[in-house]
Amino acid sequence: RSGIPATADNYNVLLHQCAKRRDLESALKLDSTMKSNRVAPDLVTWDIMVNVAGKAGNVDVAKSFLDEPIRRGFTNNVVGYRTMVASYGRA
Repeated sequence: RSGIPATADNYNVLLHQCAKRRDLESALKLDSTMKSNRVAPDLVTWDIMVNVAGKAGNVDVAKSFLDEPIRRGFTNNVVGYRTMVASYGRA
């Protein structure tokens, strides 16, 4: 295959655009595509997903993405928690 490589960084750029538009549906589709292409998300990916879900007004989905790194054995960063607090503030 040729073209742009499927990396977490490239998906993060697309997900960030979804967050700007508050487009949770597209972000969830991209997340699913990442998984099907076996591209591992990173903390930035999860932070962006918390952001887009929060901006879309879905704090349950935002909380799920905040919890995902912990389920996978990572430690969350301050960005994720700060974004989640902002999500609750918008709700």
